[in-house]
Amino acid sequence: MAPARAHQDRGHEAYALYLLDEIAARHEPPECERAEVHYRQACVLAGVLGMRPLQAYCHRGLGTLYGATSRRWQAGSALSIAIERK
Repeated sequence: MAPARAHQDRGHEAYALYLLDEIAARHEPPECERAEVHYRQACVLAGVLGMRPLQAYCHRGLGTLYGATSRRWQAGSALSIAIERK
């Protein structure tokens, strides 16, 4: 992520954040707080850059994360947004 920031390549920065989310979410045990923060950061940056597919992936990741942590109402909302963004 640092090289993307150094070169002001915000698109690659957004994807790097997303990949960090995926790693944190799949860690055993999942690093839920870290993953949620990175998903949100990646989603905001993707929105600013108009990267709708990446936004959809971030919302899907949030939905999956929320579903695994018994935050069902948030999971449904995030997954609905993911479907809209696709």
